[in-house]
Amino acid sequence: MGSLALGAVVISFAAVFVTTAGISADASAFYRMLFGGVTMVGLLAAKGRLGTLKTVLPASLTAAFFLTGDFLCWHRAILAVGPGLATMLGNLQAVFIAVFSVIILGERPGIRFGGALILALGGVYLTVGPQWDLGGEAFQKGVLYGVATGLFYAAYILSLKRLVARTGDALASVAAITLWTAAACGAANLIGGGSFALPDMAAWSSMLSLGILCQCGGWLLISRGLDSVRASLAGLVLLLQPVLSFLWDILFFGKPVNPVELSGVALALCGIYLGSLQRQPKARDLPGA
Repeated sequence: MGSLALGAVVISFAAVFVTTAGISADASAFYRMLFGGVTMVGLLAAKGRLGTLKTVLPASLTAAFFLTGDFLCWHRAILAVGPGLATMLGNLQAVFIAVFSVIILGERPGIRFGGALILALGGVYLTVGPQWDLGGEAFQKGVLYGVATGLFYAAYILSLKRLVARTGDALASVAAITLWTAAACGAANLIGGGSFALPDMAAWSSMLSLGILCQCGGWLLISRGLDSVRASLAGLVLLLQPVLSFLWDILFFGKPVNPVELSGVALALCGIYLGSLQRQPKARDLPGA
């Protein structure tokens, strides 16, 4: 459980690094994937498994599509509503996966599923509802980007499960996805007329930390830790990420909070946790697996 908890702590700083970089959402997504992908390729080379990367590149395109949508939306949400709320909304993926299991795979939802959905949606409403009109158009778009992040994130997790089941190599699969996503995010930044310049040391250190520590190190720790703990415990430990991201938002960026908002965050996280306990579909359950 130690590596799982440490991984959750490490990736909780991802939204902080996006904020401190001071560059566009698309550019930060590109550098995150680029530096993370290069680091993963280096690990594969060190293990003598670089040839595996070539074999998984074609099969990783679908997962890369969803991961691209995930990060392009999430980085926009971070810049619009702050690291804490953006991360919490992105972690609605646990509930979306449960919804997918019920609607697409025909699983029986049960009382726990209904409770998770009510808690998560109620918590989100308490968190964003009072600010919806006051926050203006930028805040509203940020919330929608955060919800879209959760949808893309859920689709990415499901497609990643199927890919790893096919290839049997998690590191090579994630490295291939990361490289494809770097190319897609770079293209999005180029099409949008964005700059690729990292203007100062703060931007360089933020992006290097985001790619090497969070994207590569954090997710490798989580991947290793997931194999050694129960699913229910893993879901609880991984809630460290949105909880700590919300705390960093308050401590580092002076985010104002009130009892209603804190209650909403607590309810939403409870719903996300209950949603994570819903049996997630195995690779063989997925269409086309």
